[in-house]
Amino acid sequence: MANWEHCPYVERIAGQVGGAWAFRGTDVPLYRLYESLASGATVDDFAARFGVAVEQAAAALEFEADELHDYRLDYPDGVPFARAPERKDAAGADDALWQTCPDVEQDAGRLGGAWVFKNTRLTLYTLHGNLAAGATVADFVEWYDGVDKRKAIAVIMHEAKTLRENRPVYVDTV
Repeated sequence: MANWEHCPYVERIAGQVGGAWAFRGTDVPLYRLYESLASGATVDDFAARFGVAVEQAAAALEFEADELHDYRLDYPDGVPFARAPERKDAAGADDALWQTCPDVEQDAGRLGGAWVFKNTRLTLYTLHGNLAAGATVADFVEWYDGVDKRKAIAVIMHEAKTLRENRPVYVDTV
């Protein structure tokens, strides 16, 4: 999950201690975006339904894609939010949250430890980048071999559930 504290497109819902993440300037929770995408909608569909700017919703997904790309086991110290490969004990909240999703895995020997769909080399940041660009889940599974629709939806719903339950979304580990 992204370190939403650093995302300029979202904020905590005002007036709530530890409140849910919402799109900046709205009371629309971020988890609604993920639920909408899991139901087959596009970013444009979500924006129209909830009154959030398309650019804002797409940028939040791109932020998540960038965070997933940057959070790999093989990056050296100094890369934001990355964990040095020799620091196997430095697992943060990101690891803990993704480890509870049975459809993803991380292996230092595969794509530098990027989070991927289980038994594939297809990264989660690829999913997020495509969704940000306007693809649906159906488009994504048609374009990429190895991931079925159920797995893609499960990953998106895992994120929605994590955001809805307002769990900590990241711990800087470097």
